[in-house]
Amino acid sequence: MIYILILINISLLVIGQLFWKYGITQTGFQLTLDNIIKIVMNKYIILGMISYVAATFIWLYVLSKRDVSSVYPLQSLCYLVMLIAGILIFKETVTLNRWIGVLLIVAGAFLVNRG
Repeated sequence: MIYILILINISLLVIGQLFWKYGITQTGFQLTLDNIIKIVMNKYIILGMISYVAATFIWLYVLSKRDVSSVYPLQSLCYLVMLIAGILIFKETVTLNRWIGVLLIVAGAFLVNRG
């Protein structure tokens, strides 16, 4: 059950980032009062914040049940999921070095969790 909650947590974190990316591409990022208000009021930015709040509560529950040193490395799966989402949703180009780096991070997370 804990691993399912971690996957839900990871999904919410990724969804939140995707909402933020989409929202900020709509408004742009400039530090003017008008633009900050547009950013804060953007529905995608708000949805991203809600996703992060939900992920945080799930994460707090996970932390209450398991050692942080065993579950936190699994959060690195966010890197892999975001890399794939960046390609599929935002048509980003991912270099071989970036793929190798993310795969090393994920492999390291699984090695840490096996111990």
